[in-house]
Amino acid sequence: MCNAAESLLVHRAVAEAFLPGGSGTGRGRTGRDERARALVPDMAVAADKDFATEFLDLKLSVAVVDGLDGAIDHIARYGSGHTEAS
Repeated sequence: MCNAAESLLVHRAVAEAFLPGGSGTGRGRTGRDERARALVPDMAVAADKDFATEFLDLKLSVAVVDGLDGAIDHIARYGSGHTEAS
């Protein structure tokens, strides 16, 4: 269904504590940036297009951002313009 989260942006200040235990077992996650993958090595590499993809599946793209501006830039670049939340 179309009301599920597709991407997770995690602030760098909490990424080390949150990502390894707070993001499940790794099944279905993809991570484009090396910061997310460094914290969760079993996370698959994602292409840029994955952050703009509506998976309609048990998948979640994950990225670490430096702050609010980084999150806004990410959403502006990859978002659909109609269902984003922060």
